[in-house]
Amino acid sequence: MDDFPPYLPQEIIVNILKRLPVKSLIRFQCVCKHWKHLIKSSYFVSEHLHHSSLQNPCLLFQREMSGDPFILHLLDSRLQVRELQNDFWCAQIVGSSNGLLCIGMGKYILSPLSFLLWNPAIREVRQVPINDFERASAVGFGFSPIINDYKVVRITIGILKSRVDVYSLNTGLWKEINFGKLKDLSFCSNAVTANGTLFWRAFDVKDLDEISVKSLGSDFDLIVSFDIAMELFTLIPEPAIDPDSSAHLVVCENKLAMLCLTFDSFLIDLWVMEEEGTSEFGKRWSWTKKHTIITSSGMLFPSVIWRNEIVCKSDEVVWTSIWGIQYATTILPLLNLSTHKLKKLAIEGCATVYSRIFNHVESLVPVSSIPIEEPSS
Repeated sequence: MDDFPPYLPQEIIVNILKRLPVKSLIRFQCVCKHWKHLIKSSYFVSEHLHHSSLQNPCLLFQREMSGDPFILHLLDSRLQVRELQNDFWCAQIVGSSNGLLCIGMGKYILSPLSFLLWNPAIREVRQVPINDFERASAVGFGFSPIINDYKVVRITIGILKSRVDVYSLNTGLWKEINFGKLKDLSFCSNAVTANGTLFWRAFDVKDLDEISVKSLGSDFDLIVSFDIAMELFTLIPEPAIDPDSSAHLVVCENKLAMLCLTFDSFLIDLWVMEEEGTSEFGKRWSWTKKHTIITSSGMLFPSVIWRNEIVCKSDEVVWTSIWGIQYATTILPLLNLSTHKLKKLAIEGCATVYSRIFNHVESLVPVSSIPIEEPSS
């Protein structure tokens, strides 16, 4: 009989471990030095993140009540809800990317006193230094796979002075960059990030050339994009949406998209943007209406896309009585993009109509900028 202990190849160990939740992997670092080094390696962190993003996507609910404690609930892929414990007050989520949350500390998201980078799954927090900035017009947070870096973007457009400041997680420094075409823009949305680019909605453009004006239409609504790797801004026309609809930016299959709700007809449209190469005037973009869903009620407010479904906000609740005490269970409406059918989930602890909703994934990504090398086989 062979006296050697059982052996599993490295690739099989990785394939098994990457399917486990973060909480288990943190405990398994105590098994041996090799496992500890493996689980902390950039290679395994990337493998685990890729698997979790596809198989275990989550939703974050942040209650919008200014001045209150920072209240977060997480809905996992098994439809279980739990509260994420923290000690933050007067905070707002700027963005969520690969398990990292950028938190703006202060009552108002556009004028935070400071920023934090936080991975709630591994309980790591990093304070982002901040200079004496003026009140911001827009902020954003995202990741570029091209340069493997996370960046915080802070845009300030003032009467006398305008500036754009970018913080890099890799360098740990802020730097001011050219704001280019941003003069005279007014930002009117929170940022979303897709495929290494940040996007905001904006309006009231005054400095576009004649060609750009013709392409944007009569109301001049547009989208501002920021390439995180190149640190360049681009202005993109919005789709031809109903002027009476309520619209906001989302991400669909890692592409920029827009959800539009028309109140009088109870229609929800999903537009997806495609990049069509470049021309002499720069990149060319096109919008395609992928879905039009007829809903039975005007009280469904589309928020994000999650697992091939449109997550809606709703004020619908179900009341139950236990030993004479009334308990409210929130109803979370989901519109399936394939069947267009409405499904309602009963979830505990999340008042969805009063919450901002974010796509999220639990990951091992550290908030430190120091990478750990891939383990040797």
